[in-house]
Amino acid sequence: MFDDYKKIDNRILRPLDGFEFMITNGFLYITDYFDYFDTKTFQENCNKILPKIEPFNYSIKKLNNYLFWIKKPFKILLEEKEYSEIEEFNNYLKEESKIIIPGMNLIDSEEKDILLLFKFVICQLKNKKTKLTFYANHVICDGRTIFSIFEIIKKIIKNEEIVYDNKDNLCSFGQLSNFENINPDLYNKVPENWLNISKTKLKLLPKLKTPIHYINKHFIYDYLSISKFTKDNNVSVQAMLTAMITRSFRKYLKLDNNQKIWNNTPCDARPSKYSTENMKKRTFFCGASSVFPEIIGKDNLIEDIKYCYEQVKKAVNNLEHIIGILLLGNIVNPEKFQFKNIEGFPNFSLNPITTSSNIGKVNGNNPLFGLCYNCPGEDYTYGVYSYHTENKLYILIIKPINSDIDLDKIVEKEMDLIFKK
Repeated sequence: MFDDYKKIDNRILRPLDGFEFMITNGFLYITDYFDYFDTKTFQENCNKILPKIEPFNYSIKKLNNYLFWIKKPFKILLEEKEYSEIEEFNNYLKEESKIIIPGMNLIDSEEKDILLLFKFVICQLKNKKTKLTFYANHVICDGRTIFSIFEIIKKIIKNEEIVYDNKDNLCSFGQLSNFENINPDLYNKVPENWLNISKTKLKLLPKLKTPIHYINKHFIYDYLSISKFTKDNNVSVQAMLTAMITRSFRKYLKLDNNQKIWNNTPCDARPSKYSTENMKKRTFFCGASSVFPEIIGKDNLIEDIKYCYEQVKKAVNNLEHIIGILLLGNIVNPEKFQFKNIEGFPNFSLNPITTSSNIGKVNGNNPLFGLCYNCPGEDYTYGVYSYHTENKLYILIIKPINSDIDLDKIVEKEMDLIFKK
């Protein structure tokens, strides 16, 4: 089907499907702090080792106003950042609310029609420490798989053996090859829940002056006490996060408890019983899509959290995340590259939708996860994400630098109420 394009450039693998196309304007990143390692040695080792891992050799080519996956031998894109005191961990956390996270657009220096998917930034700190930031396009990772990819990078830093079976290759156009035993009736129509969302017109976010510039702000809590709370009350961190953000907007807009709010909850599809064995083992690519639990307010905090727990579980059981991947994966005609219109798809600007997602357990010294968006227009994001190490729970808020201060205060107050144990 794509042979004509491969004749133009024999590196072409296939066009991006709709699910992939929709997320190429975002980058995810992880910053962490290590004992000193030499920049030049790290660069040489990456150029030696990473080309042996198939997905590191992928890039995106723009051709005839559409995007195509291509195979292009990996060569590290690395920036050495000059030291300043703000690069130190504690100083950085204090100044985050002033640091604009620019959108990423990694155009290849030699081929201007090619978008690169990875970037590394290194800063040599004082006291024999090295700060590394790893960026990856959302199309090659999600909030969970980027941490898996980062584990590979850390093995290079530590000179440890990397065992990788290279089965993590590109799936078929439309994503269907990632799943099995699914009734086509499920993913050929919009879920009833989404139709209910799209019928509910209520804008949660205030209008802000454009262009929008984003910041990523982190908050750190004691994970052990939070873990005890979840076990004692039979809830989850995701339920706590959902309660936090929906309660915040309910208070900010003075909404009645009966007003429905849906929480956009990016959810990993890999553990599903409908995922293929290759999908379950994936280290790369984006395998997450949203479920939208319907949330109403309850009489007190613990009831809110328990209700959110049940609603999130219900939404996941309804397979909304898998339906979303397959619906979006097939909104592009693979011959004409024309987009189909999906009636009833939730509109984040017009419908009452919040965003929160718990990534789960990660490894790291002081890992700071974040997002970069190329979305300067008036339709902006205000999202909350969490992840944890053995002892610390990290909560990230991605928001405009000029977000409403009243909203920020309410969100941070609810956060402390729920997570400070």
